[in-house]
Amino acid sequence: MFLLLLMMVVCRNIVSADTVMSVTASARIGESAVLQCHNITDQTLMSVIWKIQLQNNYTCLLSRMASDDSKSNNSCNQRIKGDNLSLTIDSALISDEGNYTCEIVTGHTGTFISVTTLHVSAEPSVTLGLSGEGSPECRAIGGYPAAVISWVPQSQDINTTRAENLDGTWTVTSVYSVMCGNVTSVTCAVSHPTFMGPQEKSISVCGGETYSLWVLAIIPILLFFTGYVVYWKRSQLRKCFKMSLNTTPPQLQDGTEEVKDEGGGDNQEFEPYAMYTQKENTIYSQASKE
Repeated sequence: MFLLLLMMVVCRNIVSADTVMSVTASARIGESAVLQCHNITDQTLMSVIWKIQLQNNYTCLLSRMASDDSKSNNSCNQRIKGDNLSLTIDSALISDEGNYTCEIVTGHTGTFISVTTLHVSAEPSVTLGLSGEGSPECRAIGGYPAAVISWVPQSQDINTTRAENLDGTWTVTSVYSVMCGNVTSVTCAVSHPTFMGPQEKSISVCGGETYSLWVLAIIPILLFFTGYVVYWKRSQLRKCFKMSLNTTPPQLQDGTEEVKDEGGGDNQEFEPYAMYTQKENTIYSQASKE
């Protein structure tokens, strides 16, 4: 009888060992993560226990009795909640990374164990510009894990640093020291698990960008002066045209004036006719007196 009981215990332990599952799960910072226990078909569920071991050595336990919910226990923070065979983490943080072990106890087939390793990530923002010394500077801000930065073309004079932010994310800064004359532009490539592929940004070096800025600044000035010159010339032309219209008719010698007849004929001189009439009148006056 004792041997029979011993064999049953050994067989039950073997079943439990063979049914341990290991899976991985991922979540974004600020989003909810849902972890699932081993999917069983045994309807004689007795209890569900979640054992949580985080990377920062924080441990907690959630347990629930299938027959009596009043016997449930939760020593974790309020963001971690158990629901039947699942575990929900609200607003995931980097500190939530770790191993989540679920133990299901059934009445017939024994204990099923599943271990879920949770990875939390944060997508970085990528910027590329010139540093205070005029060198290309590429930054991956707020990423978790830390992003990886590479350059095209490659160079031995690259200085890359990492700084941890208050929320546990990382900011990676890479400065490319370039020799003018050899390179006219460089490309920064940032790799991160949250990206479908490397994000690439390019920038001109050795005055190329400065030259473009100068060109963009000079073009409006040239357009302004061109418009001013055109406006000034049009004003001068209008003045000249008005002066030509306001000129007085030319005077001929001996008080004669050129006048065009209405038919557009030649100019006629009225002064000789007036002198002739005046002489005729004088002769007529003298003859009347005699």
